[in-house]
Amino acid sequence: MQSQFEMSDLGLLSFYLGIEVDQRSNGICLSQAAYARNVLEKMGMAGCNSSHTPMEPRLKLSKVSSSPPVDATEYRGVVGSLRYLVHTRPDISFSVGRTGREAKLLGYSDADMGGGLDTRKSTTGVLFFFGSCAVS
Repeated sequence: MQSQFEMSDLGLLSFYLGIEVDQRSNGICLSQAAYARNVLEKMGMAGCNSSHTPMEPRLKLSKVSSSPPVDATEYRGVVGSLRYLVHTRPDISFSVGRTGREAKLLGYSDADMGGGLDTRKSTTGVLFFFGSCAVS
């Protein structure tokens, strides 16, 4: 291509769209550790303790709250960052999905019928696996 187009060789790929690329002779390792640290620092959680469950179990939400209001723009930014962090892990998704196990689609759903304290609205959620990979 260099004979046909004017270009420069930047060497091996090492960083792309927030994904760290480590190319070795036995394979390629993809990581988003720096991106995850950036998100934690941005939210003031750089020194936080890790948790297996990222939300209080059996949490009931109410419109009446004594906590300060949340900035909607900042909230959307954090949610977008987390979605990017989760959905850009092809190193995990591909290898787990292609390990030779039966490629079976399995789904779970749950609902808290009428669990809203103020409106009696329900809370629902779904989880779908393809093989052993969570896809939605």
